[in-house]
Amino acid sequence: MPVIMENETFKELVPKGMECYKNRLNTFMTKEWKGDISMKDMAVAGFCYTGTTDEVVCHKCKGVISNWSKFEIPSRLHKKIYPRCDFVNTLRMDAIKKRIQFDSPQKETDSGEISDKEDVMEFFLSEFNRLMSFEKWPLSSPVDRYDLADSGFYCVDGTSAVICVGCGKEISDWKLGDRPKEKHQDVDGMPCQFAINKGSEEGDMDEVEIKQFITHCLSS
Repeated sequence: MPVIMENETFKELVPKGMECYKNRLNTFMTKEWKGDISMKDMAVAGFCYTGTTDEVVCHKCKGVISNWSKFEIPSRLHKKIYPRCDFVNTLRMDAIKKRIQFDSPQKETDSGEISDKEDVMEFFLSEFNRLMSFEKWPLSSPVDRYDLADSGFYCVDGTSAVICVGCGKEISDWKLGDRPKEKHQDVDGMPCQFAINKGSEEGDMDEVEIKQFITHCLSS
C-alpha cells in the first residue's frame, strides 16, 4: 500500500527545472531508481525521484509517495491522493480539450484559419504529448507504448489503434514481435519519414545523450 508523506518536508528535494519531463526522468536515471514501476511512467505523472527506495515527489504540488505496488498507475494515484495538484489537473484538461477537437475535426475556413484537426496534429508533434495519449494503453499489448510514442504514434481511444502524427496512417493489428517503424512501412510499402526520423519538436535525447548532459551539468 502506498505511503503518503507530508509534502512540506520535501520542498527542498525538488531541484530547479523539473517542469521539463526529460529533467524529471533524469532524476531516476542518475539516482538508480529502485522501484518496480517504469521510471518513464513516474516522470510522465510529474514525479521526481528522491533517491530513497521508491520514494518520489511531485515537482508541482510537492506531494510525496513511496512503497509503490507494481500494479499502480502513477498518474491516477497522483490524481487520487493529491486532487488539487495543478500539474495533473492541467494535464488532464489539456488532454480532454484535444480529444474533443480531434473527435470533431473542422475544415479549413475561407479566411485560412487552422482547423481543429491540424491543431491536434501540432499538439502531438511533442513526444511527451504522444506518450500521454497512451495512459489507458492495454497492459496486454504486445507493443511497448514508449516505442510507439518514440516512433511518432499516438493512441486513438485507449485500445490498440494508433495514428502517426506525420502521415496520419492508423494501425491497430499489433502482434508480438512487431516493431513500430517496420510495421508502419508494411501498411502500404511506403516509409513515413516522420516515423523514421522521429521529427519531434522537443529535440528529444536518447539515454546516452541525457547522461552526457547530466555529467556536463554536474561538472559545470
